[in-house]
Amino acid sequence: MGVTNGINTGRYLGLPSLIGRSKRATFSYIKDTIWKRIQGWRNKLLSQAGKGVLIKSVAQAIPTYSMSVFLLPVSVCDEIQKMMNSFWWGASSGNGKGIRWQSWTRLARAKELGGMGFCDLQVFNFALLGKQGWNFIHNPNTLVARLFKAKYFPHGSYLSSSLGSNPSFVWRSVWSAKEVVNKGTRWRVGDGKSIYVWRDAWIRDLPGFRLRTNPSSSLENLKVSDLLLDAGRGWDSDLVHSIFENNVSLVICSIPLAKSQTSDLLMWHYIRCIPGPKHYWHLFYDCRYSSSCWTAAKVVKPSLTTDEFPVWLLKLIDDLDPDVMCSVAMILWCVWRQRNQKLWENSLLPAAKAVELGYVFFQDWSRAHAGASSSAVQRANGPLTWSRPLGSRWKCNLDVALFHDLSAIGLGMVLRRNDGQFYACKTLRMPLSCSVKEAEALALREALLWALSLKLADVEFETDSLLVVNSLSSHSLDCSEYGFLISDCVRLRGNGNYSIRFVKRQANKCAHVLARHACFNASLYESFVIPSWLEEVILSDLSSI
Repeated sequence: MGVTNGINTGRYLGLPSLIGRSKRATFSYIKDTIWKRIQGWRNKLLSQAGKGVLIKSVAQAIPTYSMSVFLLPVSVCDEIQKMMNSFWWGASSGNGKGIRWQSWTRLARAKELGGMGFCDLQVFNFALLGKQGWNFIHNPNTLVARLFKAKYFPHGSYLSSSLGSNPSFVWRSVWSAKEVVNKGTRWRVGDGKSIYVWRDAWIRDLPGFRLRTNPSSSLENLKVSDLLLDAGRGWDSDLVHSIFENNVSLVICSIPLAKSQTSDLLMWHYIRCIPGPKHYWHLFYDCRYSSSCWTAAKVVKPSLTTDEFPVWLLKLIDDLDPDVMCSVAMILWCVWRQRNQKLWENSLLPAAKAVELGYVFFQDWSRAHAGASSSAVQRANGPLTWSRPLGSRWKCNLDVALFHDLSAIGLGMVLRRNDGQFYACKTLRMPLSCSVKEAEALALREALLWALSLKLADVEFETDSLLVVNSLSSHSLDCSEYGFLISDCVRLRGNGNYSIRFVKRQANKCAHVLARHACFNASLYESFVIPSWLEEVILSDLSSI
């Protein structure tokens, strides 16, 4: 017939330049490359740890470049994973055959969940392609983003795009990850002008970040800006409560807003794929076994002051008597050890026996560390007692308390002169449900605004949140609500000679008492006279000067 064979264009810049009907044949070079590497490793005497390093740093890295552009066939991903699984369980030499004691699905779980932390290649493929779609959203002026927008979504965005007719394989791959991006994306509220109340994902504490109820026709096109006060610096709580149910209204009014004019921002909600706070709370606090351990040890469970387990634990170290804290640490260790025993050896001691064994280990540890210096175990540098400000400056101490039963936070702050004498104190109770770091940043922002309103231009601010202090000097971009609270603090700090430093809880007792006392006040309390319930703490601070 005179038909000539087509020219095989091969690969360009490491990627196939022509995608034919057989995707499996097109991407077989990835499987062949990994197979050759694994065959070379089989002749080496490798430990399981060595095999794990080679799998993670070499074998799993080989397809990354291609997976960031193309959606690999499921069969190719499965065959690669079978090769890696065979290498992991097989002998270090010979034909590498061996019993596969666990499937790759189990090995691909996070280590916190009993796996080895290997990659599920299909999931990883979607993550890399989703990142390309994310770049279309946040870097719309790049050449590749402009090209794809002009061809596939000229009148919309990546998130609202359709596959279209006769799409390229690259666009088909990137578009297939749209649902992944949609599930993890939400709006951070700024001025609210870009966010539709009923259509968009913007309420961070609701499933899917969006409302599930159907609006009336008159409210169908309502925007978030319509729910804000005229200045855009706060929620119109009366309007919000008149439109939504009580539980939804509380969640909406709990969303922090910036004090400065800020545009709405489409952000990625999730940070890390590790067990969340609820996982740790259940393990150490709520489950029947851990509850039995607390009972067997005859230790009362410390009250929950935060929804973040690490922060709760660090606050216990500051607040509890050392002997009680040692008992708490022993119980947590017992629970964790028994969890590992159950997971890996399918054995579990009775709670009373586990606690008894824990006390034995603790006594052995105490005898071994009897002569250790206490300074060797300090968490962070910071003064342990309150001190006067330098020169003629003022000092403002601030702290925050979370009241979970009231769905509120309490802010406490106290101003003192350079001689240590009391000047004023303030408490503020706010109907918010937020993380500890957001509450600490919010307390700092309110303290800065308070100092500005009193026309104090030379103030030292002290907080027991090391995270907030470090965030103020960080140059990394944080698009979350916490990020713009920190941005507000940085901007307000520039309006005077303000310094902000970290102190231990022991040097911040006055602000801590004030924050806890905010529970008894309806909203705002401000006094230029020492309250009777604060006198003892003030005198204690003065005696330490």
